[in-house]
Amino acid sequence: MNKILKIVTACLVLPVSFLCASTQEVQEEKQTSCCCVENSFGYLNVGVGPLPELVPSFGIGYRAQKDHHGFDLSGSIAKTWMHTTARASVLYNYFFKPNLESEFYAGLGVGLKGVHEKTEFMNNSHVAIYPELVFGKQYRNETNCQRFFQMQIGFPVFALDKIVKKTWTHRKSSYSISYPTSYKTSYVPEVIFSYGIGF
Repeated sequence: MNKILKIVTACLVLPVSFLCASTQEVQEEKQTSCCCVENSFGYLNVGVGPLPELVPSFGIGYRAQKDHHGFDLSGSIAKTWMHTTARASVLYNYFFKPNLESEFYAGLGVGLKGVHEKTEFMNNSHVAIYPELVFGKQYRNETNCQRFFQMQIGFPVFALDKIVKKTWTHRKSSYSISYPTSYKTSYVPEVIFSYGIGF
């Protein structure tokens, strides 16, 4: 009789122990998959644009991420013989599949741009504020350093003075030396490509 009781007890205990073990494994998997992804770093970036112009720009910024959500603060400056352009951006980024090794993101925010133009005929400054979109990829390289590359699209739709800056029509025949505010208004988006190096 005792042997029968031991056999029955073993038959009941073994499935329960296996069930507990499998439940623990599932809980561990859930904890691993729900692990919070947090990241923040400052960066330097180099860019080119707005297309079709290939004007180099240099900037500095800071970005932070928690799981799918992040933000980016940045500023940059670009200079040619005629123009000096300063930009500042505040962006919200959404990371589709958070993974610090490699992840894609899209974002939107607000940009502020100031342009100073100086030649022998004129000396003008103007400022514009506009919405921005951004698409990019962030990753860690072989030395475990943060890197990213992105495409930033600005829509200059609200100027803080008489000149709506910009696109590639502003230096054509629509410009008049006698009337330096007679720039042709154009709403073609500005597209800038940039590469960021974390520190």
